[in-house]
Amino acid sequence: MNENLSEQQNPHSSQTWRYIPENLEDTTIDVVMYPTDLGKPTVGTAKGPEYIMDNGLEHYLSTTIKMNVRKLFGNKGVDATYREPDDVMLLPNTTKNQEGIIIAGKNAADRVEQSLHDGNKVLTLRGDHSGLHDVAGALRHTKGEMGMVYIDTHFDLQNPETSTSHNAHGMPLRTLLGDGGSLNAIMENTPALKGENLVIIGISEPDPEEFEFLEKHPEIAVFTTLDIKTRGWPEVFKAIDEVQSRVPVWFDMDVDSLQGGATPMEGGEMSHQDLKDIASFVGSNAKKADRHGVVGIGIAEFLPPDPNAKRKDRKAQEERADVTINTIKSVTSRLLGASKPELHEYDPVASVRAQTYTTRSRFKKAGILATAASAAAIVVGSVGSYFQSPVSTSIDNTNVATATSPDDMQKLIYSRLQHKFRENLQNYNNPDRANASDIHFLEMVSEVQYAYDLSPDDETRGAVGRYVLSIISQELDSTKCTETFNAVISKVS
Repeated sequence: MNENLSEQQNPHSSQTWRYIPENLEDTTIDVVMYPTDLGKPTVGTAKGPEYIMDNGLEHYLSTTIKMNVRKLFGNKGVDATYREPDDVMLLPNTTKNQEGIIIAGKNAADRVEQSLHDGNKVLTLRGDHSGLHDVAGALRHTKGEMGMVYIDTHFDLQNPETSTSHNAHGMPLRTLLGDGGSLNAIMENTPALKGENLVIIGISEPDPEEFEFLEKHPEIAVFTTLDIKTRGWPEVFKAIDEVQSRVPVWFDMDVDSLQGGATPMEGGEMSHQDLKDIASFVGSNAKKADRHGVVGIGIAEFLPPDPNAKRKDRKAQEERADVTINTIKSVTSRLLGASKPELHEYDPVASVRAQTYTTRSRFKKAGILATAASAAAIVVGSVGSYFQSPVSTSIDNTNVATATSPDDMQKLIYSRLQHKFRENLQNYNNPDRANASDIHFLEMVSEVQYAYDLSPDDETRGAVGRYVLSIISQELDSTKCTETFNAVISKVS
């Protein structure tokens, strides 16, 4: 190895990361713009690629890293914002907007393949995640000998036969694995991604049907946020390392995996630092003589601020967009080998619960949180009133990182329990979902653990426990209520 190698300790494990700083000046990076809203029911992410480039990424790549940047369009000839009317009768086993998705997917895949053939670095900026089909071009270029590090809060492992929504943004990964049903047209003359070369990270909102698919493919490495909470990060990095020991990897990130990310699909539980550290590991591995590099990078589901939003709402949207773009810049440079991560104090198990630390940090800066006692006041507050009446159903946002005051914080904590815990409880008690009962039970435990993590003392945890008991008592009879409550609480630390 080069004697100029620098070493840094991976804050997530005992493994040492090694870096060879790479001069990327005059290296060409092809930014494949794939602005599509074809794969999901809401619109807006098609404007994401241009917004990301215009608000910092293009300048960062061309001026800071000093790369030659080429902006290329991957869905040429397709109106990626076209939407079939909701009342259009779909043929069996098809998706909404299927024709446009297939044409756009093939065009984008061809663009990626050509860029790799030209020897350029590749970054794809997409609208919704049906744009993942552009990776078919990388599979052709590598003749299928590549892997993928896939970071998302959803599996995206449905296909036209299993999906009840028929929205293609929940299907692209399964298509790349060769089981996309009618979407397999995109994979024409393309080798499928091998399951043993796939690492999925950050899942917090799985569908039971997708677990059924994964049961048939145990070779796929899967790490939900619950896995990371309970087992830590070393197994994640080991899985990535094993793939990079065999093949180069494509790094793909759905913005909805991030807590507080600029995305239409909130609910992600990965911190921004988590993403940077994963990128650092992949990028540093690429510099080792006995490991393979990075084929390309994909970003999806970024939602720009709404120009018609109220001033206060737009300001909050712009702040989330700025933070997300900064994360995209950092992740990209680390994967390209253009920067080294800073050393930082980091708790590997708690990192995925970043909402707690992000919120407390923001409150401290605002002078709201200074002591554990004031933190307790946020959680406890007028908690008694919550036991007397349900949490307002108008509170939709269960991500506490967006709280801007102690009162908001309190409401969001209990709203999250009211919605996410209750939803998993109902599914856990649903005979039709018996095959996924273990999953829903673990998610219930995860939600209570999350609420406990925000509680600085036993008194506050007791208040949370009583609230959880009140939810269970509304859903189950007394005997099963007691059994379920004791089972959940016994798993919470």
